[in-house]
Amino acid sequence: QEITHEDEWCAEAYIETDYENVHELDFEETIKSYLEFKHPEEEPETKKVKTSDWKEFTYDELFEIKRGLRVVNRDLESGETPLIRCIKDNNGVVDYVNLQPLFEGNKISVNYNGSVGEAFYQPEPFFPTDDVLVLSPREEMFEYFNEKIGLYLCTVIKLERFRFHYSRKWNMERMRKTVMKLPSKNGDLDLQKIEDLMSGFRFGDQLENA
Repeated sequence: QEITHEDEWCAEAYIETDYENVHELDFEETIKSYLEFKHPEEEPETKKVKTSDWKEFTYDELFEIKRGLRVVNRDLESGETPLIRCIKDNNGVVDYVNLQPLFEGNKISVNYNGSVGEAFYQPEPFFPTDDVLVLSPREEMFEYFNEKIGLYLCTVIKLERFRFHYSRKWNMERMRKTVMKLPSKNGDLDLQKIEDLMSGFRFGDQLENA
């Protein structure tokens, strides 16, 4: 097309809209936003999880808590080990580097700096920086540990975010004393209940069992 002085000179005016990457989620978000505008007095159609019969456990009872290590960016090269920093998305992974993993997978990483309180289930061996705490489930508390249980715990952990910020970091000492309420049976963790709850949530059937 020939451009004249009467036409727009900005390239964006002539780029075709990409309809090849339209997803169902795009429509779902539009509908959700419209319904919230149209019925602001109505609560979203989600079920509350009954927690009245849950038991309180300290983080120190449930987990062995360790801190990551400081790294120097200029020493890093591309590799296969997930590097976990204190960010709020992408499962905490900022890059894949040439460092040896500090921890095996099947653990939880929690930011105590930066985006404080963000928690992620780490399925593979990983290297966390010193702004991240790693929660390893204690064998005496967890008969087994898997993706469903890890993600469930991450959700509960993130409920504590409001307590902490840049000036009040969720350091190791505070975390050990923090209390978490979880499903229990005869005083012990009810892991089957946790898995059943996760399976009942949207997309829960796509998660792995023990």
